[in-house]
Amino acid sequence: MAAWGMSNFEVTKWYHFTAVLSSILIIAIIFLELTVFRKWIFGIAILLGAFSLLTWWQKDRAKKNLYPTGAIGGVSEGKTISKPESRKK
Repeated sequence: MAAWGMSNFEVTKWYHFTAVLSSILIIAIIFLELTVFRKWIFGIAILLGAFSLLTWWQKDRAKKNLYPTGAIGGVSEGKTISKPESRKK
């Protein structure tokens, strides 16, 4: 089930777009680190900050169920999680 009336394909396409965009951003930061800043400590701090912001944003979107079902360790549509037979006692 996708958010805002979008199909699973549209949401997956948006997810891939943001993943590519973040990769380009990280490559640009590394380039700036090597050419402009020339201080490894600043570059590493910027990279860690960008990475943590990206992972926080993705976790936030996953909590709001803005990814298609099953995209991030979810369950396929129409299926439910049930206890294994041995634990139903």
